[in-house]
Amino acid sequence: MNTYIGVDLHKDYSFFTAMNRDGKIIAPQRKIINREGEILDYLSQFENPKVTLEATLNWYWLVDLLQDYNYDVTLAHPKKAKAIASAKIKSDKISSKILADLLRSDLIPTCYIPDREKRTLRDFLRHRTVLVSIRTSLKNRIHAVLRNFNFHCPYTDLFGKSGRAWLKQVPLQTYYQTIIDNFLSLIDAINLKIDEVTKIIKKLAEDNPQAHLLDEIPGIDYYSALLILLEIGDIKRFPDHRHFCSYIGIVPSSHRSGDIDYTGRITKEGNSWLRWIIIEAAQK
Repeated sequence: MNTYIGVDLHKDYSFFTAMNRDGKIIAPQRKIINREGEILDYLSQFENPKVTLEATLNWYWLVDLLQDYNYDVTLAHPKKAKAIASAKIKSDKISSKILADLLRSDLIPTCYIPDREKRTLRDFLRHRTVLVSIRTSLKNRIHAVLRNFNFHCPYTDLFGKSGRAWLKQVPLQTYYQTIIDNFLSLIDAINLKIDEVTKIIKKLAEDNPQAHLLDEIPGIDYYSALLILLEIGDIKRFPDHRHFCSYIGIVPSSHRSGDIDYTGRITKEGNSWLRWIIIEAAQK
């Protein structure tokens, strides 16, 4: 007989609820410190346990642990799970019970769990995007300082050779010049890190035949090709192109009431990284 276990995962501890097929809680609900040994000891008392937890920020380690010990684990979509089982009163005990109840009823809105290698590479490519985003933020702060004093760079690229030479000659107060110099130093440091990461990603793309095929599509380069592949994972998990587009969130929203059918903007649900890189490629 299967046991259905809902786990409300937190940073330092987790709350466990175990129930049988009929929805009866078969063991005291437990708050367990996030130590691997204690969690495995708890699970060992049950026969054929099926476990579910939400895809919170720290789900990696627990899913990996459960898979290592061959437990049947399901990763729940947090937003959709809350939509199915909304409750006015929330607690760890209630949340874990709801997850267990949804699991036994086969109502868990599941998230895709990529294998560890693909997940690691996916996070590495996301890391480059984060570095670029930080660099852009620093550049915007320098532009903001210049706008405050109505200085306009005569060059297209403020951070190119000519732009930087002009920036050194701008008559700013000492404190503001120090601010800009600090930001420029940070930008230079991040540029070095981006270059290091980019070299690794280029090598990964060169060794990937599928990335080569995608690279032939106009607007897609080595980075976007590899990111698309890693974010999709196994393309066969989508029944058809409509499900794939829905996963990306590029399908129009639809509101129907009686004879009225209103089609709005794209839903922007699903994988935001994949949606972002595809829209970027389409604009090139």
